[in-house]
Amino acid sequence: MKRKSTELLVLILYCTLLESCGLSSEAQKVAQQAMDKKVRRCGNSYFTKRPGQNWFWEIKDFHWKVAPRSLSEADRLNGWEFNGDINFNYSAVREAFGDKCWRNWEQEEYYLNGYMRSNVGKNKNEWKIEPSGVLEAPDCSTISQFPVCAK
Repeated sequence: MKRKSTELLVLILYCTLLESCGLSSEAQKVAQQAMDKKVRRCGNSYFTKRPGQNWFWEIKDFHWKVAPRSLSEADRLNGWEFNGDINFNYSAVREAFGDKCWRNWEQEEYYLNGYMRSNVGKNKNEWKIEPSGVLEAPDCSTISQFPVCAK
């Protein structure tokens, strides 16, 4: 019973900090729509690419979530209702560009940070994702033909 009371208290405090659990849920949906445009699952991997370029990434065990940030009084006065980061992680990534063959797998999570990092916010009743167009989801048939690069 004590554990359930503690879990309920944590949930209440979390929702209070967000001002509403509904906004966090709404942010997750908005972020899902944005991520669906940036990353596509093909088979057992996820793929993304730079728009207008032959630069692709294959990502293993890709996961993401919205991490809410607390709003200051100035934020609220300026119309912000929610602000958060879309955080992601993965176990390995490799890239293909130019000759369209896959390079070696890498583990560093910073590898895609500059391209993937995004924020989600609601200001004056309008949801925004920034940056919005750095990556796009490729067609699965495009990447299925890529060989591994010769060493």
